[in-house]
Amino acid sequence: MRPWDELTRAANATTTDGAFVGLRGFEYTGSSGHINVFNSATFVSNDDPAYDTLPEFYAWLALQNDTIAQLNHPHWRYGGDFNDLAYVAALSNTVALIEVGNNAGGRYATFESEYILGLNKQWRVAPTNNSDHHALNWGADSPHRVGVVAPSLTRASVLDALRARRVFATEDANLAMALQSDSAWMGATIRAAPLLQFTITLSDPDPEPVRVELFDNGTLVRSQAFATSNITWTVTVRGGSRHFYFARAVQADGNLAYTAPLWTDDTPVPTPIVPTETPKPKKSDLGPVSILEAHQVAPDMNVELRGCVTVPQPRNSTFISGAT
Repeated sequence: MRPWDELTRAANATTTDGAFVGLRGFEYTGSSGHINVFNSATFVSNDDPAYDTLPEFYAWLALQNDTIAQLNHPHWRYGGDFNDLAYVAALSNTVALIEVGNNAGGRYATFESEYILGLNKQWRVAPTNNSDHHALNWGADSPHRVGVVAPSLTRASVLDALRARRVFATEDANLAMALQSDSAWMGATIRAAPLLQFTITLSDPDPEPVRVELFDNGTLVRSQAFATSNITWTVTVRGGSRHFYFARAVQADGNLAYTAPLWTDDTPVPTPIVPTETPKPKKSDLGPVSILEAHQVAPDMNVELRGCVTVPQPRNSTFISGAT
């Protein structure tokens, strides 16, 4: 049996809905960067002269249906930086993930600045953190995890969550983290507005103190310390079109976690209008009434009368009166 077919058999054999999901994938290891590919119908290798450059591989990747790609350890010291993370519009629906942490060979490296750089270069990517373990006991050498928000533990739900970027990355194996704005989950695009409200949720069975931070276009804009890592924090910040917002958690032991961003659309943000109080109608505003009607109003009401009174004109003088 070919190795590719063997991967298919193994992924199907180990998948049990509600318990474990196996996915078939491969890693392209080019000189300009390493890329994980999930859910593709076939695979290619940089050993093939037809795919030994990054543009050639990108061209192949852009033609794959329902495929999800991850930019691995995006730094020139760790296999390549994807031509300084140059954006490729043809891959906007395919490249959904980028490593913010990697533990290959037990040598842990972080890529927060590359995560932010990729986002600033228009990649719509969610952060991941992987052990990158090449032995049979994969997953056992580090507590680093990738979390997804999905309605069920099935292959279809997990793949849908990865495509939608409903993803968080954590160095603490039992920490879960999410970012929302109203009903929109991390990974979504929301409408730009002068003010935006975000809700950050953390869950950790260990009572660890944590500092939670919100970033706008890669710049820290809000920070709050909490005594425990089981919190829900709602924060309002100034909004902008074509912005991205993500959250980071820094636990007392130094462990980090990141959410995928929420993006705002291209709608121009209107200038905020300062609210003004609506004038309340005067109790004495009866409209035009006769003097007889004015005499009949309630005793506690004030009445303003405007009119002209005519009297016999004194010699050599004029008199005009306004009454209140």
